[in-house]
Amino acid sequence: MCKHLIAPCLKHNIGKKHYVKVHIIILDASKAFDKLWRQGLFFKLINVIDESIRRILFKYYSISKAYILLNNIKSEEFIISQGVKQGGILSPFLFNFYVNDLIKDCTDCDLGAKIYELNLSIIAYCDDNIVLSPITSDAQFILDIINCYSREWMIEFNSTKSAYMSFSKDKFFQKYNFKLGEVTITKKEGIIYLGDHNFVNNYLNEKMRNVEKTMFSLYPLGCKPKHMKPSTIVYLYKQFCQSIFRYHLDIVLINMTKLKELDTRQNILIKRSIVLNKFTRR
Repeated sequence: MCKHLIAPCLKHNIGKKHYVKVHIIILDASKAFDKLWRQGLFFKLINVIDESIRRILFKYYSISKAYILLNNIKSEEFIISQGVKQGGILSPFLFNFYVNDLIKDCTDCDLGAKIYELNLSIIAYCDDNIVLSPITSDAQFILDIINCYSREWMIEFNSTKSAYMSFSKDKFFQKYNFKLGEVTITKKEGIIYLGDHNFVNNYLNEKMRNVEKTMFSLYPLGCKPKHMKPSTIVYLYKQFCQSIFRYHLDIVLINMTKLKELDTRQNILIKRSIVLNKFTRR
């Protein structure tokens, strides 16, 4: 969902003197792949892809069948009339075609967050949508556009998974009343304020502890001193541990002191795993 754009967007908008906050509203489309309105999808694909390809896709989905297996008892086959295939190579692309007009409607209103002339009022990929706006009324206007589109094209948003966060230089500001249709969007607990270093540090420390726990959990598989080549241990660390730490890290601003501390903890963890003294230089 282009998460790498979020941090620059926060810096750019909050850095302006007349903006002291940025709202981030996260919307989760409920089982979007399973419930996608197929007739609407193939209507949107007219004049977008080659007609012969569109007809092939239409036929392919028209004959899609499934059955239910429960306690070794198999049901009769039935035709699946909605949704795109879970795990299908084309499914994300088809869904993006389906919501492309929603993105256009939101950006055409020229409201919400921007980086210079680049409109970032909505960032979307498949069933994940993020609304960004430094102005409260703009955020609600964009939500109204999304609500109208979702009603017209039968997209259902999960109110329990949708939430908003407000980022600010100041630690204290009011609670906002954002709505998607008749549903009030809840404020997410644990707001990461740009000026709240204690919260950010606790968040980062918890992520680093999860990395360390994951590394130790690999010990029974032989990922420990004298059981594997150092290069293999480092590779496993990058694949299974470092990825945990990096997840969602692009929306957190880390000062240089904390960055050096995390780098030191990571180095000590790896050195311990390959039987090196923690004071050994790289």
